[in-house]
Amino acid sequence: MTLTRNLLATILLSACPSPLSAQLFVDFNSTNQDGGPHPMPGYSSYDAGHENSNDFLTGREYPAFGTTVSLIIDYPDSSDNRVQQMIDRGGGN
Repeated sequence: MTLTRNLLATILLSACPSPLSAQLFVDFNSTNQDGGPHPMPGYSSYDAGHENSNDFLTGREYPAFGTTVSLIIDYPDSSDNRVQQMIDRGGGN
């Protein structure tokens, strides 16, 4: 019985990915440059307008690690929207 229980536990643990080995890839893209955004396959997207302050006011949420990860971009304390750069790499890159 103990051998069967240990074998079953090993199979279950092997079949389920550990949250510690999970990964979250986030691709940052512009929504107003070069016809963007151009997200990278396999990545979650954080899309915002280049130098558009309103696009950065709210964060984004991503399911990962058995929970929800919140991401908020924080730029230097400035009233100049030019510090809020969101560059798109273009469709061919």
